[in-house]
Order: sequence, then structure tokens, then C-alpha cells
Amino acid sequence: MNKKSNFLLIILGLALLTSAAVAQKSTFPSAPAKKMIELGWDKPSPQYARDHIAQMEKAPLNGVVLYLPGGGSNVFDIQNWPKEKPLLESQSLIAADIHWQKFTDNFIRLYAKSSMDWFSDADWEKVLSKLALICQAAKAARCKGLVFDGEPYGFSPWGYSQQKWAAEKSNAEYAAKVYQRGQQFMNVMQKDWPDFKLLVLSQYIGAYQQMLMGKSSSNGVDVSQSLYIAFLNGMLDAAGKGVEMIDGNEAAYYYTAPADFYQAYWMIRQGARNVVPDNLKAKYDQHVRAASALYVDQIFDMRDIMEQSYLTKGMTPQERSDWFEQNAYYALQTSDEYVWLYSEKMNWWTGKGIPDGLVSSIAAAKTKVANNQELGYDMTDVFLHAKERTAEIIKATAASLQRRSATIPRLSAEQIPHIDGILDEKIYQSLPWLDTFIGFARPNGTTPVSVTTRAFVAYNAQNLYIAFRCDEPNMKAMNASRIIGNEHDSDIWHGDSVDMFLLKPGQPTDDANAVYYHFILNPANTQWDSLDTGIHSATRDFQPKWQSAVHQDAAAWNVEIAIPWKEIGITNAAPGLQLHLNLTRKRGASECSSWSQFLTRFQEPENFGVMILGKN
Repeated sequence: MNKKSNFLLIILGLALLTSAAVAQKSTFPSAPAKKMIELGWDKPSPQYARDHIAQMEKAPLNGVVLYLPGGGSNVFDIQNWPKEKPLLESQSLIAADIHWQKFTDNFIRLYAKSSMDWFSDADWEKVLSKLALICQAAKAARCKGLVFDGEPYGFSPWGYSQQKWAAEKSNAEYAAKVYQRGQQFMNVMQKDWPDFKLLVLSQYIGAYQQMLMGKSSSNGVDVSQSLYIAFLNGMLDAAGKGVEMIDGNEAAYYYTAPADFYQAYWMIRQGARNVVPDNLKAKYDQHVRAASALYVDQIFDMRDIMEQSYLTKGMTPQERSDWFEQNAYYALQTSDEYVWLYSEKMNWWTGKGIPDGLVSSIAAAKTKVANNQELGYDMTDVFLHAKERTAEIIKATAASLQRRSATIPRLSAEQIPHIDGILDEKIYQSLPWLDTFIGFARPNGTTPVSVTTRAFVAYNAQNLYIAFRCDEPNMKAMNASRIIGNEHDSDIWHGDSVDMFLLKPGQPTDDANAVYYHFILNPANTQWDSLDTGIHSATRDFQPKWQSAVHQDAAAWNVEIAIPWKEIGITNAAPGLQLHLNLTRKRGASECSSWSQFLTRFQEPENFGVMILGKN
């Protein structure tokens, strides 16, 4: 066993032995009653809550996280601020008319998608004005506070290298400015609301975990996280006496053992203090609370992915219910007050998609905790058997994969397409296209795909040429809500996009960890590129020069791409050369398809298809 493993075991032991002592030494007030709140894709607005509150409060919950319409929750996104302002102003009157009865602990959600410049006072005047209106709506709704999701779902405010002045200002200069903005942010939230609660889905614990795994500097703050931590530090510095900053511990989605929850509690209450500057440690002790998360879809087999660690595939319905009850029980035991439930595939308010066993599992866990009872069972053997069964299911499903191959034509000088996104060249009629894209392989068959996607691939001595035709019956909705980011390497995969994966020359063709080139393009012709492995991104420093264009017509968005061979390490682009690659499409929030079929996710180099360079 290595030193890192020993260190983690020591931490786990400390968590189990000292969790009660930590609570006793806390400067917190007496422990409040434990509460469960809902945060999911059913996204009720203040108006929805006002109009449906009686039905909503039938759910076995203590509160809900509301979403503001028209981009109102995107507090850093100010590009449409003049248009958004009247709608946001109207939310306070609507929110004040919600007649809560059972739901006592409600929040409004903030997203981190950004169009602002940290150094622009004019931009920040808009951000703070927007935040003030959000707080006004939350107070009108008699909410306990706000929920802040630091994941941007669009252009990220946290990546230093992507910031507007990165070439002129150092990371330290940016961190100092972001710290100041965090102070301003907190001051607006706590103005006239001195006892508000800010639930951050992933707070300091994430940086501390990175530090433990050797993925960041000694104090847990590396360049990739430094702006986010600086923002948290600024808010913490400015927090007044009654403010709570609650760490949501989003990683609890995937916990299987009781020890996972106790370890996380110790990390939040003690370990993560190592990430905080010495001058803020006392404020950390005063203001930071521990929460926990439950992921309904993950446990009840409602997700599309099929990872080896995704144990629910190998469980019976009763075992899934037991797992959820276990996690709900220990989440409540190890939170200072709140447990939040997340789901994408169900709707609490309409009843659609609620899995059997969910409500009874919540009720059982809450009753046992309230009555100071033991859980009463152990899941260790269940997880061991489920892992074996899941592995068997995945192996059988992998054997059914449609791994495709094709021979692609070599283009003459007269056939080279003009990269404008308009597929009007003769080659698109006279030369063959690839087979229609298909969904992921699953134990019960291929996941359905509601629209058609086709790709065309050809080459010459200089370039690899790729074209996509992405049928889209609802172009207006896509343009209005799902095109995300307009800067190179912004997080465009959160919206509609096409991906191109190409195995790096010399890499093994059957290795899940092989290195490959990865290109993404969205309908706004925003480019993203990196050099990846099947497990995680290897480097974002890969900055190839490639051409792309997108054109939208009434029924589809079309793409043309030219990637120079020299940018992807190929020097022998001649007939007979085999390329291991794949082409994929993400549509909307979750519909995924590909040319050669995948099993769990797009990043599977061992399942790339084969293209052979042909003759003219």
C-alpha cells in the first residue's frame, strides 16, 4: 500500500473517531432539525410554485430550489441584462404570493455561466444589480437563502487562461480581483438579509480532495481552481455574523458506504480548512456548514451511462431502494442541516418518472434518524454481488456493439469543398456518406435517437475533410436556449454539438486509456479542441489550426471541417492508411448518437470505428 493510500485511511479513521467530537467543539448554534430539499430538472419557477403549491407540497420534502425564468438565475450572464431586467423585477410580486404550508426551507438557484469581465466595473454593476433583484425575489418568497452552482454550463468565469486579460494580467492579479468581487457579491446578498444561507453545491471540499490526490499545490489551490477558491474566500471574508455558507458535497451522489459520508463530513468541517488562508480559518469555523447530496437517477438505474462503477445495473429493485434509504439515512446523519436531492429524469411535481421505492425509502430514513434508530442492515455484500453482475451485463452488452468501418475517398483538386457549411458541392451527391448515427448500446437494446445525423468523410494530401448534416425539427428552440459559449474552448458540450475523435498515431487500438485528438463544434461555429485519454483530458494546451463553418437551413444545421494532417501528427496520408476515429452528436440536454457505437460515453478510444484511406 502506498503512502497516499495510508494517508487516506488515516483520514477515514479520524473521520469515524472524531465526527462527534468535532460537532461538540463547534461554535455553531444547537443543531437544527434535518431537512431534505429538492433541486432537479423539474425546475419550478416562482409562478409555477404559486400556481401549484398544494400539489408540490405532497412530496416528502421540506423545501424546493426555485429557478428564475428568462435566464434570471444566470447571475454572471449580463449580455441580455436590459431585456431580462423587467422580467426579473416582476418575480418579487409573484414570489410574494406563494402560500407555503409544508415547505419551510426554500431557495433560489444561481448559475455561474458568464459573459462578464472580472475587471470591468460596468459589468459588475450589472452583475450586482441582477443579484440584488434575485435576492429581492428570494426574500419576497420567504426563502432561507440562495443555492450557488459553481459549474458554469457555458463560458466559465473560473478558467484563468480563458479570461479576457490573461495575456496581460497574472493569475495572482486575477485572483485578487475575483476575491474583491466575492466580497462585493456577499455584501449584496447579506444587505437587509443578515441571516441568509448560501448553499454552494461544491465548496472547499473539492479543492481539498484535489490536494489529497496530489492534483494541486500544497494548499489545494492550483491555477485551474484558483479563481473559484478566490471567489469563495472573498465571500467568506465579507460574511456577517449570521450568514451560513453551506458546502453541498456534490460528490455524495456516488457514495456506497457509511464511511464515505463520515469522511466527507470530517473533510468539510476540518480537512478543508487547509485550503483556506490562515486569516480566514476562524471565519471558516464560524460560517461553513456541511450538507450532503442524493442522486435519485444514479441509484434507481435511470441514467444512460454504463460505467463499471455504476452498480445499480446489477441490483434488484429492492436493493436499489435499500441503497437509497442507506444513503438518505447517512446523509441526514452527517449533515448539519440540509440534504438535497437531485434528479434529471423524474418530476416531483407531476409525478412523472418517480421510481418505485423512492418515497418509502425517504420516509424510512427520516423516521429512523428522527427516532435515533440504527439503519438496521448492511449493504456491503449487496455491492460486491452487484459489481459482479454489472460487469457481466456490461461485458455482454459490449459484445453487441456495432463497431463500424468505412473506406473514405481521396479528393482531386477539383473536388475540394469550400468550407462554408453549405453542402452544395457535387461530392456530397456523388460520393458515399457514412452510415446513419446510432445511440448507445444498452442491455435492453440501443438507446433511441429521435433525429437523423449523417456524416461525410474524405481526404487529400493536406487535409481530412468532415461534413455533418444534423437534422433538427426545432431550430428556433435550439438557437434560443442550447447554444452555449462563444469563445474558443468554452464549455460548448453542454449544448448542441458535434465531436470528432481520432486516435493519436502509435497508440494501441484496444486500450481504454489510449491518447486521442478531440475536436468539438457547436451550431455557433465555436471550436473546442484537446488531446485526451479515455479517462480524462490530458492537455488543453493542444491548440491546432483547423477550419470549420456552420450553416443552418429550415430543417438542419450543417457543418464542414478541414483538419490539416500535420495538426494531428499524420505524415503518410496515402491510400491504405487506417484511422481509428469516431464522429458523434449531442442534441439538447441528453440525446447522444455516434457513427460507431459506444457503450458508456463518447470517450471510448477502444470502441472507435475504422476508416481506411481509399483511392480517387
